[in-house]
Amino acid sequence: MDLWPTAPAGGWKRVLLKLSGEAFAGDGSLGVDPDVVGSIAQQVEAVVARGIEVAVVIGGGNYFRGAELSERGMERARADYMGML
Repeated sequence: MDLWPTAPAGGWKRVLLKLSGEAFAGDGSLGVDPDVVGSIAQQVEAVVARGIEVAVVIGGGNYFRGAELSERGMERARADYMGML
């Protein structure tokens, strides 16, 4: 089965990589794990080295989680809104 039937013969020249904010947390529940960020950066660098332009979009849900912030004393609705900004 061909997963990318519309891919150009020479491959993609430009890609968009959408990463969940959770991807940066590693084993933690909130925040950013520097080792995870470094690993992702190395992988993107390897793709760029092949001559492919990479655009990265990062979701912000990892930075503010309504349920977890409300457990720490923030009003739940406000905590949920923070995660949606």
